[in-house]
Amino acid sequence: MARHADPTSDVVNELLEQADRDRVRVVHEVVVRVHECDDRVLQWSADPDAGLAELRRVTAQDAWIAVTDTDWGTFTVQHPHAQASARLAAAALRWVPHPRVAHDLPDALASLGVSEPQVRTDTVVITAWDPDDPAQSAGPPGLPLRSIIATAAREDRSALAEDLEVLADVARGGAFHATLVLVTVVARG
Repeated sequence: MARHADPTSDVVNELLEQADRDRVRVVHEVVVRVHECDDRVLQWSADPDAGLAELRRVTAQDAWIAVTDTDWGTFTVQHPHAQASARLAAAALRWVPHPRVAHDLPDALASLGVSEPQVRTDTVVITAWDPDDPAQSAGPPGLPLRSIIATAAREDRSALAEDLEVLADVARGGAFHATLVLVTVVARG
């Protein structure tokens, strides 16, 4: 989400524009506020550094940039078997192209010359999953466990499928518990 400033008159144009983070179509340093509004997209981007560089490029000097993404390196799920928890966490790291982009956000933005960086981390705790609800067949809301397993290494998929079935039984008993961390960095461009 970007709010543009008219570079010839200092009048803020209230038009908000969503754009591909790798190809934001605005003049250099005219955006007065940038918020990566489709939160958590850099992890899926072909080149997160290029996306951040483009956000920085279009941000007016002293304007604010805010970026939030998921640090999949922090993903944990309580499972009766510790090895199953480790397998699920490892599968989550392979699920997205850039699983640790959130962890690297402060340094990545600093390398682009931003100032006054402020970092906020929020631990998301998921304690409910109804695996028998068709709307939650892939996993708890916001945590697509079946998709994560589907992208795991072929040799791990059968063990992970069994792990997930045990986890589904745990959830049916009301004891599901998973966590992961969202990282937000706000800084001046």
